[in-house]
Amino acid sequence: MSRVNPYASIEKRTFESALLHLLETEYGLLGGRRILRLLVEDVLTLQGEFYPPLEQLGSGDVVWTCTADEGKKAEPGKRTEEYKTVTVKLPLVTKADLRTRTEGKAPRSKTREVAKERDKERLARMVRAAEEQGGLLTIAELSVLLNKSYEVTRPVARLFVCLDYFD
Repeated sequence: MSRVNPYASIEKRTFESALLHLLETEYGLLGGRRILRLLVEDVLTLQGEFYPPLEQLGSGDVVWTCTADEGKKAEPGKRTEEYKTVTVKLPLVTKADLRTRTEGKAPRSKTREVAKERDKERLARMVRAAEEQGGLLTIAELSVLLNKSYEVTRPVARLFVCLDYFD
């Protein structure tokens, strides 16, 4: 078992780290008005990505910054801050979720089963939404979003990956 805390990378995906990544990878020497204007434009673009206008969000949506899908697997030893990020809109709670809650209650004996199915559907929906927007969600991120432990989230995520590849 890895000694790396799977949750540690989540808090490193910030506006500041994205700006640092941009400066390290896209700019050689800083200087001159033109370079500074380009830098300001990029900073404003990043600000728009990390802090999208509320008009673009609906009730139940969550804004989340995750690793961008660059078509490669994670490289061992590479710091989280070295990966490109993307801010995505995730459908955490949908109208269908609310309708299910208000229309009919499951019998007490079925409450856990219904909750597990709801979590599976929510996980799949968020992973697909992130993927459609060029993002990748880790098991740690999913466990935070679902408010479940890492150990509870991991088998559900693995099952989703297996089933999704065969659909």
